[in-house]
Amino acid sequence: MWLYILLVVSVWAVSSHGKTYFEEHATVRGKQGKTVTLPCQARQNPENFEGGKVTWTKDGKDFSSDGRFKILPGNQLRIDNVKKEDAGDYQCQITVGEEQTSEHSILRVKGEPSVPVDVKVDCTTKADEHIAILTWDINPVDFNAKNRLTRYKIRVINTLNPTARQTQFQDADYASRRLIKLAPGAPYRFEVMALNEEGPSPAAQTTDTCQF
Repeated sequence: MWLYILLVVSVWAVSSHGKTYFEEHATVRGKQGKTVTLPCQARQNPENFEGGKVTWTKDGKDFSSDGRFKILPGNQLRIDNVKKEDAGDYQCQITVGEEQTSEHSILRVKGEPSVPVDVKVDCTTKADEHIAILTWDINPVDFNAKNRLTRYKIRVINTLNPTARQTQFQDADYASRRLIKLAPGAPYRFEVMALNEEGPSPAAQTTDTCQF
């Protein structure tokens, strides 16, 4: 499974005189399980910040306890075994005395979706029509990673004849599906997969079945 990393970097250099500088940097791509390096060029005048105190944070929080993150010479941040949950706002800050300069790197991790969560089914019969209402939630990892979903894939499986399965699709804007025309007598179970341009997520299965 390939996981591409999109790194959008912007630099804000702030001097003791209150001046702010902005600079854009290149996009970086990588793969799941590999390594990505975030630059730290946050310095107005290199000689002024040589030997300064370097601090890296992600979304305003410290991550030094995670051994996959390492500050390299030149103040770059290396992330080993990249995961989708590594997506976020990284800040490199260099402090010397009262002077301070910083750089923000927005790391967006793009790849196959994670399995949907909280998959539930409600079974009912109305006017002799057997209905299953299926609901689920987007995986928080995909939401935080800004992983744009295209749609959901739903499988309706007759447990007495698992090969005779139905497949339906649901727009990504809706995390529910009304399934009708289910035959009586057979227990049904359901699977939901999230889809994007990279492919499908693993299937999330309902713990309950419907039998009419």
